Amino acid sequence: MAEPHYSLATIRAAFWATFNESGECWFDYFGTSEENSSYTEGVWDGFAENLVAAQHEHLAPAITAIRTLEDEAGHLHIVLDDGNYEDDDLRFCEGYNAQNLHEMSDEQLALERACIAALWPLTPHERQMANEQAEAEELEAFYQKYPEKRP
Repeated sequence: MAEPHYSLATIRAAFWATFNESGECWFDYFGTSEENSSYTEGVWDGFAENLVAAQHEHLAPAITAIRTLEDEAGHLHIVLDDGNYEDDDLRFCEGYNAQNLHEMSDEQLALERACIAALWPLTPHERQMANEQAEAEELEAFYQKYPEKRP
């Protein structure tokens, strides 16, 4: 798997998510004393996760589109619905998609192929994060439409 390449926009989005858009950042400078280090301990906590989320936020709409178009028997359901994020699981779905075992439309097959291609470069944990992000966005859209259902 190739090393991730992060754009400036992705890094900026992760930075702002980490610091809650506060605009303030305190970090260690090389050669500072231990006293200064104690003031900044933990300041970057969560940055790596936010960076991954920002890098792959484009997947949420692709995942949502697949869930909207296909029924539970779609080829990608073992990844998106059942939480099987390993390479073998994705390869399995890819094979089923190629054979169209669930007799899906050309549009559905194309959406699945695009989503599979976008998932391949990710680690299983990143695939899980992208799927969870899509689920959260879908749930929020539901609550926007039906505010009385929000707990």
